[in-house]
Amino acid sequence: MTAVAASDSNIKTKVQHVSGGDGLVVASGGTINIESGGAFQIGGTDLTASLASKANDGARYVSAGSTKTLASANNNQTVKLDTATGSVVTLPAATGSGAKFKFLVTVLATSNSHKVQVANASDFMVGIINGTRVDSGNAVLGFAAANSGVVSTNSDTITLNRSTTGSVSVGEWLEVEDIAANTWEVSGMLSATGAAFATPFSAAV
Repeated sequence: MTAVAASDSNIKTKVQHVSGGDGLVVASGGTINIESGGAFQIGGTDLTASLASKANDGARYVSAGSTKTLASANNNQTVKLDTATGSVVTLPAATGSGAKFKFLVTVLATSNSHKVQVANASDFMVGIINGTRVDSGNAVLGFAAANSGVVSTNSDTITLNRSTTGSVSVGEWLEVEDIAANTWEVSGMLSATGAAFATPFSAAV
């Protein structure tokens, strides 16, 4: 395809197909508007919601509710763990896409637990989550995801159990990044009460 400048005199409208139909030019003042229900895709991946979030501060934050399954469209969003009966969030399958998600405790679970888990039995987590006991001034402790070399026993779930592994302080946070096929890198800061901070990692999926 030969590139055509937006100022080309052959372009009579602000949005027009390049001759031959293999290109599209948006001239100065032109707009491409994807209406409700429409989608902007690259390589078959729908990026509509992700792009919209970049232009809308409110869309950068999403409620987990009781359960939420994330998709590529949620890339770079902050997910609020916001349900008193516990929010359970499932990550998309890890492919090495570079997708990143942040999780923020905005409501303390008072029953069950807040959880972040992988999508399938092949995915697992690597990384370190720090935490501290907030009622005693103990030093910060860190726990690394268990990676035994056997997928079935690798860490794949983070649980905030309302006492020793988080959901003790509003503002606790986690971040995950899709760094390779089947692999999520994780980091975060959680808190504990009533006992020393314990590992929030488990192999549960």
